[in-house]
Amino acid sequence: MLYVAAMRLLLLILILFLTFVYTVEIVINVEEVKDLDKKAQTLTTILGIDVLDQEERNMKVFTTIFHFPGGTSSLLEEIYYAKLNEKATAKVRYQVEGKCELQWRNFPFDKHDCETKIYLKRISPNQYHIDIDVSETNKKIYQNSALDGLSISNISSYECENKFLQEGVKQCLMLKISLSRHILPILAKFFIPSIAMVFVAWMTLFITRENIVARILTLGISTTMLVFVGWNIEQSLPTLAYFSAADIWLVICCVFNFITFLQVISIHILLTEANKFLALSQGDVKITTKAKSRHFRTESRRKQQLVQKLSANGRATSMPKHETDELMEKSNNCDIEYGQTGDSRQNKVFG
Repeated sequence: MLYVAAMRLLLLILILFLTFVYTVEIVINVEEVKDLDKKAQTLTTILGIDVLDQEERNMKVFTTIFHFPGGTSSLLEEIYYAKLNEKATAKVRYQVEGKCELQWRNFPFDKHDCETKIYLKRISPNQYHIDIDVSETNKKIYQNSALDGLSISNISSYECENKFLQEGVKQCLMLKISLSRHILPILAKFFIPSIAMVFVAWMTLFITRENIVARILTLGISTTMLVFVGWNIEQSLPTLAYFSAADIWLVICCVFNFITFLQVISIHILLTEANKFLALSQGDVKITTKAKSRHFRTESRRKQQLVQKLSANGRATSMPKHETDELMEKSNNCDIEYGQTGDSRQNKVFG
């Protein structure tokens, strides 16, 4: 029994020694993030992978263990260093296309996650050590996209589930890149201009009430500029089947402008009617003259319609001649009183 236990202990020590000697160090550097495709929801990442091992002869083997499923990938560079820093080193650079889950509901406060799956082949999990260096990448602004203001907020990695690995794949690693948006460019391009346009629209209430043209013109210009600001910011988004936070903000701003328009129109109508009644109560000559003229025109039109109705019924001859003459005289007197000739007035009333 003692002999068997000693042999097992010796075998365990040998396995641990071989594992330590032949452990491969893999360092993944995220060098660049670019070309976010909003429709295909993909993100291109440049990965620099350093493979370090004690044996130079293993380099050709270990540089072929990487596979990137779910997207296109290409080998950009492959360099070998013999016994650099007491270890044989191979450096490979891949351009990998990863999948993204783009969520636009919270735009412009949106956050997106892009994942790249890395398969490791021909090597057991206890034979390598992986480290992801993202210290410099986190400081880089994501500028190669059509979306302004996005930056890399975090880069992390975790192991995939081993349930559905392909044959020959020893390990699966998931590289997760989180993108977020800076608020300052959005404030300068969207929120501040839209708030300014709503403020300008409300300032129309302080323009002189009698100057209705200036009020409506200012309100129209501010609303047009508000729509232009919204259209400009919407160009950075793909076609969506739902409303984003920016759409809701624009709707609220347009509602404020519409309320301002209703206030301007209602105040103008109420003020006009109030001035008219005030002038009538004070005996204003212009208002009284217009009212009398409108009254005579209405009365003449009513009597003329009565004459036409009697003529159509064949009873025009039964109407006394002095009543017809009296009606014509009143119409002519009305025309003379308000500066119109009897003929023209008669044409308007009876023609």
